Amino acid sequence: MLFLSSTIQNFIPKMMSEWLIEMGKICAKDKTLPPWPTVVLSEDDPPAFPNRNSPPDRDGHYDFEKWLGCYCWENKQITIWIKGVQAVSEDLKLPYLDLFNCVLIHELGHWFNHLAPVFHTEKKEWIEWPEDAIESYKQYPSYHEVWAQLFCWLYGHDKDSGVLAVFEALEKKQSSPYKAWRRLVSEEEEPRARSYEKDELIDFLGRAKDFGEKLYYILESLPWSRSYCKNACFDEIQCGAMLLDYPPYLRTKGIRDALKGDLPSEEDISDW
Repeated sequence: MLFLSSTIQNFIPKMMSEWLIEMGKICAKDKTLPPWPTVVLSEDDPPAFPNRNSPPDRDGHYDFEKWLGCYCWENKQITIWIKGVQAVSEDLKLPYLDLFNCVLIHELGHWFNHLAPVFHTEKKEWIEWPEDAIESYKQYPSYHEVWAQLFCWLYGHDKDSGVLAVFEALEKKQSSPYKAWRRLVSEEEEPRARSYEKDELIDFLGRAKDFGEKLYYILESLPWSRSYCKNACFDEIQCGAMLLDYPPYLRTKGIRDALKGDLPSEEDISDW
């Protein structure tokens, strides 16, 4: 076991911080990321532990926010539950340090979604999440987990094969909001046995030349999502602010509306 203190520490591994900075440049090349969040290595029991005198509650799911860690919007702080990381590492036979780094980059994905500078091209302004946006965590958890899981998956591919292996093993044991990110790489209803590759990242526009363009279009959805505040969601059709439908993906949406009989105007289809 890797022993860690329970004191508050401000640290992000250099490889991880450099990778996040590059992601930030995709969103806003002329802006820098905000100060790194405080990371608390907590020795308290995670929510999955009912109390100190009984074993962890194993409900079949090893969700981050119950077992491993969380990101708090109010104080911009990441908490990692050391006991939870140890328990999941032992239960699933995952390397402790790889799991720890997987938790850290997942929570940094939440932080990035919350605070990374982004520019809304239509409103022509830098846009932030309003205070009531945190309500969407309860109403549309898939949206927030898609960002965190996507960052974890991409970082594993780009920088750390150990994190990727842990991510793939852990995701299979998590609840549906943690699996929603698969919509970005596959239309298959069931997960396949082999790994999802970066070049499978979905191409909404049908014209992206490479992975970099595909990633750019997904990151470009962030300012659009923030403009919908607490109504931002990922794939819940009823919410009306679905990430998978955001501009510039309106060509796909226009086709879908046309097939339903709700024909778009000539202006809407002028750039198809």
